[in-house]
Amino acid sequence: MQKWLVLFSFLGIAEVVRCGSYYIPDAVKDWFEAVEFCHELEMRLAVVDSAEKQHAIVEAIRSSDVFNPNRMDLWIGANDLDQEGRFVWQATGEGLGYTNWKPTMPDDHLLNEDCVHLHYTPFNDFQWNDYICYKKLYFVCEQ
Repeated sequence: MQKWLVLFSFLGIAEVVRCGSYYIPDAVKDWFEAVEFCHELEMRLAVVDSAEKQHAIVEAIRSSDVFNPNRMDLWIGANDLDQEGRFVWQATGEGLGYTNWKPTMPDDHLLNEDCVHLHYTPFNDFQWNDYICYKKLYFVCEQ
């Protein structure tokens, strides 16, 4: 059974799917807007620092109303904005220990990909990809 939390903010009313300690808003934002949105909830963009946490987040996404079984992309809290090639978690400043990159990623395609998202297709089960931070995607907040 889904639990819904209705949030009021200067952005208007947003419905957010609550899945344990993860929130997958029914909204698309660029990476910076997603950081701010989570912060307004007193949360952060997800820090995926273990295979267990990756699995828990994937299960939360799959059980959310925004899950698309054909293709889906969601921001998580990693980036290399300060130093190209050195990915860190925005919320902690710590480097990535655990990773789940797609093959040949990160690649900084066209020297313009600095934020990390989970990429899903039936053939790619939520592996990580570096992507253009200003693209509008779903995202995962965590407590």
